[in-house]
Amino acid sequence: VTVDGEGDAYFYEGNWSSAVNAWGGPNSISCVSPTFCMATAGGTSRWDGRSWTQPQDVDTSGQLDAVSCATASFCVAGDSVGNILAWNGTSWSVPEPVDPGGATQSVGSNALSSVSCVNPTFCIAVDSGGKALSFNGTAWSAPGPIDGGTGLASVSCATTTFCLAVDKQGRVLTYR
Repeated sequence: VTVDGEGDAYFYEGNWSSAVNAWGGPNSISCVSPTFCMATAGGTSRWDGRSWTQPQDVDTSGQLDAVSCATASFCVAGDSVGNILAWNGTSWSVPEPVDPGGATQSVGSNALSSVSCVNPTFCIAVDSGGKALSFNGTAWSAPGPIDGGTGLASVSCATTTFCLAVDKQGRVLTYR
């Protein structure tokens, strides 16, 4: 499944479907099967194989910009002010500040722009200030600079020992 900036969803099952308008303006989407996808559009919406739920506002402190699901009962979403929320298969947790920024950082430099979870015990999140943080199944690490202050746009992990991140200048960084 892919979603465009207009809120149109396109499904791939050997061929791409026609546009199906689910809702407006999703930022991120993650699927673990043909019958479970989670998307963020400020709030969250789930795909059950036939239709999308109405978006739910689960984060009143920021806008959800990123989501990654390892299973239908484990997803992580990151927001525009450095909070993480976790999906347990039934509901979302309260926002947890994991990348709070600081007095010397510019506004928005701690926005979590992307997250990638391999399984419920390994996730990597990147932010708009060039920092990355990891999840070990229990807690998030402190954010650490990996790209000299250049904003990170996306991260994708294939395993717990291999991830790629891309910055806003198009450079690719490797985690091993």
